[in-house]
Amino acid sequence: MATLFRSTTSLLASSRCAASSLAAASARPMLMARGIHASPVAAKVLKLDDSSIPLPPKSPPSSYALFFVDFVSKHKDEFRTEEGKVRTSDIAKEAGRQWNELGDGQQPYIDKAKSLGSEYKQAYETYYNSLDPAQLKIINAHLARPLPVPESHPDSKRGTSASRRIAREKRGEPPKGTTGFFAFLNEFRHSDEFKKQCEDEGVKGAALVVFASKLAGRKWGVMSPEEKQAYADKAAAQREAHKAWKEQQGHA
Repeated sequence: MATLFRSTTSLLASSRCAASSLAAASARPMLMARGIHASPVAAKVLKLDDSSIPLPPKSPPSSYALFFVDFVSKHKDEFRTEEGKVRTSDIAKEAGRQWNELGDGQQPYIDKAKSLGSEYKQAYETYYNSLDPAQLKIINAHLARPLPVPESHPDSKRGTSASRRIAREKRGEPPKGTTGFFAFLNEFRHSDEFKKQCEDEGVKGAALVVFASKLAGRKWGVMSPEEKQAYADKAAAQREAHKAWKEQQGHA
């Protein structure tokens, strides 16, 4: 199956998967040398010329891509010119037409794609967690957007801000620091007191954000100036630490 995927890449590029296939085509020789099928992210990692940085797992094919590979293996000889070349546009059109007419016949390919997708998620989680902060920093510096936090990570389901926090911790970036209240709020959200109140009142999911803000606001309102100043100093120290980190990274 892997060999067939490689041999039909140029045909698949003429169909629905054209964009992703063509983006990685130029890096194919190096990709195969390191034992992985082409992918845009892997191609960028390879340009680093650093074999100590692991390559990401291959993205799973779509249900249509699986069908297309089968179709080409069975019918490519029907679309050859007198010179022996395959008429890519004709075979892509016919494959698309037959795919749309399959009806329930698409289901085996859909099921296979889902299975491969599940395998990919597990492989990607293992890959992401294997990266140390230095490797992640190097990889992300060469990508248009940072590698995503794995969907299976327990904190990734809590929202975009949690995902960003995880990514910052992974690359060793200290907290930015904001105000004294937010320094206190962050501490309160991770306290046993807050966890117990959530359990007692059955607060879960997205409601946790509002619930934490309300409780923290009440506690902040009755704090003494000295207590508030301690958190203000903590926030200021975080801001200075983050500024120093940025200067060290050369991003200031």
